[in-house]
Amino acid sequence: MDHRTQRFKNENDVYCRTFTLDQKTFCFRRWMQHTAILNVVGFVLGVQNQEVTVLLVVTLILFVVLLVKLHFKVSQESLLVMASIGIQVTTTYALGKRSLQFYDIRNVKDIIINEGITMHKVIFYLVLLLQDHDTHEQPLTLVPLFKHSWPRLNFLQEVYAGTQEVLKHRRKMCHRDKNVTVS
Repeated sequence: MDHRTQRFKNENDVYCRTFTLDQKTFCFRRWMQHTAILNVVGFVLGVQNQEVTVLLVVTLILFVVLLVKLHFKVSQESLLVMASIGIQVTTTYALGKRSLQFYDIRNVKDIIINEGITMHKVIFYLVLLLQDHDTHEQPLTLVPLFKHSWPRLNFLQEVYAGTQEVLKHRRKMCHRDKNVTVS
């Protein structure tokens, strides 16, 4: 069962599209329930009779685990496709940190849906195909998109269709510019 909340935001513009995927945020209620259960188990085992330093070390370890979990928890991933500039991938973490990656439109060859096969299932993911626009002899570089959330295939198909519209418009603009002669 997938516990993620998916939101598809599509701005109806041929030149620019934004696709956003929100994930379930960190659940403090469940964390507090686990902490309460751990406290009851500790009370039954007589941990309160231990030295204060042992209790402080256990509390410190739990606090560090909480911070590490919040630091690496991704709350939102978004893809901004602009026909004339490029593609921006934004990853927002639970503590507010943002990671931005930008790919020049001249280096973008295509966006495809790829599949990976594991021992137990088939995973679909969106891939950005990049190639250096100066030298077309280099092999393509594959950049996976939405790599922290692994969205379902129907979401990937909607993103694929929207990005293909923008890239198709970009190809038309490039083709038209090549056919225009300067007098």
